[in-house]
Amino acid sequence: MSGADRDGGRGLDADLAPIWARSRERIRGRIAVLEEVAGEMLAGELPTEQRRHAEEEAHKLAGSLGTFGLAEGSRLAREIEWLLEGAGPVERADAVRLSELVAALGDQLPAGPPAR
Repeated sequence: MSGADRDGGRGLDADLAPIWARSRERIRGRIAVLEEVAGEMLAGELPTEQRRHAEEEAHKLAGSLGTFGLAEGSRLAREIEWLLEGAGPVERADAVRLSELVAALGDQLPAGPPAR
């Protein structure tokens, strides 16, 4: 039985559209948190608590984006999560890399439901 047979012919993309619409704003909010943290890391002013929060947001993004089939976005979010792990001082190169990854992640977000 095909996906169209199971869902009355509407297709998976039609089923995902309202879920994507709700999730997209949450995803954008998480990316905004990462953008803020990237700026603070570049300035050398990132409190540990905020770093932990950003790490959690990156983890959630990796899962959410993967659920919608956005493999590259999920990979970028995992790399961001990895860069935010730990509590030690942030190297300038890591702050620059984080900024680049967050920008690339924002570019991965499609306007409409991701194609499956």
